[in-house]
Formats: sequence, structure tokens, C-alpha cells
Amino acid sequence: MATKDTDQAAVTIPAAYLEDVRCALIDTIESDSGMLTVNQAALVKSKADRVETCLEDRDTGVDILARDLRLLEQLRHATGDTKLTGDVDTLTQTLQQMVRMLGRRLTDVSQYAPIPLGDVRELSARLRWAADEAIRIYPELADRLSNHEAVA
Repeated sequence: MATKDTDQAAVTIPAAYLEDVRCALIDTIESDSGMLTVNQAALVKSKADRVETCLEDRDTGVDILARDLRLLEQLRHATGDTKLTGDVDTLTQTLQQMVRMLGRRLTDVSQYAPIPLGDVRELSARLRWAADEAIRIYPELADRLSNHEAVA
């Protein structure tokens, strides 16, 4: 049975959203690089009985980072609408990072009056696109907070 990190998917990114996706990928690469650094440090400090686990963690970190970089490479020279192909997990992580990034931008532009509503509409459209695409390739992401236990 295939898993999210072996199933392949594709997303066609509108030209106007390319930089948002690149930024999301770079944020993801930065985060995943940090995890790889932590995994490598744990390996170096590990006791003999933990070496195999630490090696697996480091190798997994390398695999994740490699998948991130393969996506970014596809966007290196892109200028028009671009089809981005990769494993479901990496694509959905990238799209979710784009949602987080755009959510922060939306919060920032909405802080003070007068609110630039044209910017709000544009950011909202981009955020909606990223969320819709993530749900399209991984439908379980459509769950709503109301479907989960409330956090106190």
C-alpha cells in the first residue's frame, strides 16, 4: 500500500503565486534543515545502543530535505503557470506552509485602519487556492476544527 510520501501528485501553480510557493518552500527547507541539524547532533552524541535509531532519523531528515529541494528546483526558472509534481506529503506540507505564511500576511495588513481591502482580497484568494489545492490532493485535510475536540 502506498503512503503519502510515496504517492505522487501535481499542482498547477498560477504564475502570480509562484513567489508565494517559493517562499513557502524556502521556509520549509529552513525548518527541515534545522531538524536535520538536530538529528545529526543527536547521532554524534548517541550511545552505541541508539546509533541505529539516530542514523534512521538523520537519513529520514536527508530524504525530507531532498524532496523539498526537488520541488524548489522545479520552480527555479518558472515564470508562467507551472506544474509542480512531487509526493503528496511534501506538496501538502508546502501548501500548508503557504497557508500559514499568507495567514500571517493577512493578519499584518489587517492590523490598522484603514485596512487595504484590495490586499485582503488578494491574500485571501491566494490562501484559499493553497487550502483548496492541499485538500484536493489530500482530502483528509478538509477536516474542520469543529470536527476535533476543543482545546481548552
